[in-house]
Amino acid sequence: MARNAARFNAVGWTGAILLFIGKFLITSSCAFLTIALIDASKDSSNPVEIEQPFIPAMIIAIFAYLIASMFLSVFDFSALTILHSFCLDEEQGGSRNTPDGLKKFLDMDPETQISKDPNASGHVDEKTN
Repeated sequence: MARNAARFNAVGWTGAILLFIGKFLITSSCAFLTIALIDASKDSSNPVEIEQPFIPAMIIAIFAYLIASMFLSVFDFSALTILHSFCLDEEQGGSRNTPDGLKKFLDMDPETQISKDPNASGHVDEKTN
C-alpha cells in the first residue's frame, strides 16, 4: 500500500466526496418527500392531521442518513477492493485471469503511456505464428 499511497489517497478523497453527495441527496430527498406527502395529505379527508411536518421529516432524515451510510459504505469498500486488486495485478504483471484489455494497459509504460510490448499495437511477429 505504501507504493501506491497517491492512488489510495485519490480514491479515498473521491470516495469521501461521493459518499457525502450521496448521503446528502438521499437524506434531503427523503425529508422533502416526507414534507410533500404530509402537505398533500392535508387536503384529503384524513382523520389525523399533522401540524408540524418538519418533526416527522427530521426523524425520517435521521433514519435515511443511517441507512444511506450503510448502503454506500458497501460501494466505498468495493472501490477500495478493486483498487487493491488492480495494484496487486499491476505489480505481478498480470495473471491468467487478467482480462485482455487490462493486460494491454499493464504492459504500457506509465511515463510515456506507450506499450512496452511491440506486439501490443497490433503488429504480429512472423516467428510467433
